[in-house]
Amino acid sequence: MRQIYVIVVTCNGIKWIEECLKSVLSSSIPVSLIVVDNSSSDTTIDFIKTSFPDVILLEQKENLGFGKANNIGIAYALKQNPDFVFLLNQDAKIEKVTIETLIRISESNADLGILTPLHLNWLGNGLEFGFYNEKLFSDLLLNQELKEFYLEDKFINASAWLLPVNTLNIVGGFDPIFFHYGEDVNYCQRVLFHGLKLVIVPKVKIFHDTTNNGVFEKNDKSQQLMIDERYFMNQTIIKFGDVNRLDYKLYEKFKTKFIFRTLYSLLLFDLTKAGEDFRKYKILTRLKIKESYLKNSKEGRHHF
Repeated sequence: MRQIYVIVVTCNGIKWIEECLKSVLSSSIPVSLIVVDNSSSDTTIDFIKTSFPDVILLEQKENLGFGKANNIGIAYALKQNPDFVFLLNQDAKIEKVTIETLIRISESNADLGILTPLHLNWLGNGLEFGFYNEKLFSDLLLNQELKEFYLEDKFINASAWLLPVNTLNIVGGFDPIFFHYGEDVNYCQRVLFHGLKLVIVPKVKIFHDTTNNGVFEKNDKSQQLMIDERYFMNQTIIKFGDVNRLDYKLYEKFKTKFIFRTLYSLLLFDLTKAGEDFRKYKILTRLKIKESYLKNSKEGRHHF
């Protein structure tokens, strides 16, 4: 009998968690459900304990971000010798046959590294914002018969991933160099590097609520600064940590550029720009790009 573990990372997810977990536990095949909670301050934890007492709940003392929290869940699952791990966002729900269908296709195609269903919005009346595959979109638009799966050559959003254990054995987990956003791009880069494929299976669906991702008060300048700096950091890692390229060799030159930009701005008495560039330089000095690149280019259960 297959061992299938579903992992849901939560953080203040009371708005969605009941529908999310119910959809998983209503699957057409038996699954074990792990919730990794990133120190929720709402009623998410109490609700899960009361309403879903059989769920394996791994409570964290701080918000570890998406990748690290998923790694904790995956590491737990790997100790149970699973055949598949399915990652699902807290703000998403699945159909009864979603997991079973993905597994059936995976078992017939050993080179598939990540399988994902069609991503619809929460109401199911349109595609999730940002979800796009040219060939799939064309077939949907022209009302053509859909293929069993569609290859994706770059990226699949990690809101719903089926990972065969072979993928985890070869690629490992999410790189903890990321906090939130970008780690799924990096993971897809690594899957492709190791000769596995990314595919979309359109005959099954998830329903994903993306309406409030990244919401913050517009007048909160400190929050905006943090978001901007994290975006800069993540985009830097995605570019220079891409194991399909050799850009990591140019990283030190890229980092040094921000020292010169800082000095130049100081000469012009532009203290605001100098401060921005120096903060970016400090971010770059903390990133272990080369170490990340070299580890991720090797096969193994890294980052668990």
